[in-house]
Amino acid sequence: MKLLKFWNRMGIFVLTIIVVLACWMILGNRFVSIFNINNVLVQVCPTIIAGIGMVYVITAGEIDMSIGSIYTITTIVIGIGLTRLNVGIAGSILLAVAVGIICGLVNGMLVTGLRLPSFIATLASMLAFKGVSYIISGGKDILYLSNEKFQKMSSMRFLNFSLPIWVMLLLTLSGIFIYKRTSFGIYVRSVGSNKEVTAITGINVNLITIIGFVMTGIFAVFGGVITASQTLIGTSTAGATYSLDCVCATVLGGTSMTGGKGNIPGMICAAVLLGFLKNALNMLNLPFYYQYIVTGVILVFALVMNNLQLLLSQKYMGNSLN
Repeated sequence: MKLLKFWNRMGIFVLTIIVVLACWMILGNRFVSIFNINNVLVQVCPTIIAGIGMVYVITAGEIDMSIGSIYTITTIVIGIGLTRLNVGIAGSILLAVAVGIICGLVNGMLVTGLRLPSFIATLASMLAFKGVSYIISGGKDILYLSNEKFQKMSSMRFLNFSLPIWVMLLLTLSGIFIYKRTSFGIYVRSVGSNKEVTAITGINVNLITIIGFVMTGIFAVFGGVITASQTLIGTSTAGATYSLDCVCATVLGGTSMTGGKGNIPGMICAAVLLGFLKNALNMLNLPFYYQYIVTGVILVFALVMNNLQLLLSQKYMGNSLN
């Protein structure tokens, strides 16, 4: 039990340090250079940002598998706003955020209104949103290479680190503050722990659940904006593994799949761990599909640890009652 508690509190941080040190020993100083660290952090920014929303929705006892499609729509909506509607960078981002809110509302209503399991509901919406992305793009990629101001968003630096990293830090601090210091964060944990008891206390469980899905949609949009500023292309094929990366980072970071307990700092550390592992595979010149194997293995490991923690906790509580 003590070992499990240690893993729950510090395991992901220790594992990240071990993996980084091992990769450093194999790949040398180029692996821990400022340039490479900045590169890895920029690459994992979209996963971390969307992962914040995923922590909220999983803590509330649900899951959102549609964020990859929301991320995809974001890159396309940004392109449409910049090239067709000419509403500028701010207008395009606001348009994408509005789409993210709508997607979150759809997911929330499917789960609370139709009483569908969130996994099935968001799988269905994932396919629907993906179809919408093909419709609004006409099945073609949307290029916005000529927009220099938008391009500079990803290349600007402060204290040797790119702007997306600072945006990620700002959103992360906001997410942690809401989770730890506001009544909404308390309600989310309460809903995830026990919906029936929470409802008896007068808290609107359905409203909290819907807001959780809306937050997930908004954070997924911001992740898509970061990617769009880097690639300068809106494509319906983007975000293929985005949802799984976010779920993997969230669960590995210590958020309970049964709800009631989230860990945003742990999720960030897990996302960075995944980023460094993928970066190491690239530096070793291994084919990209090895990254899928690594992500799958880590996801299984995270789920096993999550289940083990749940079983031992139940056993410990049972012994305490006896």
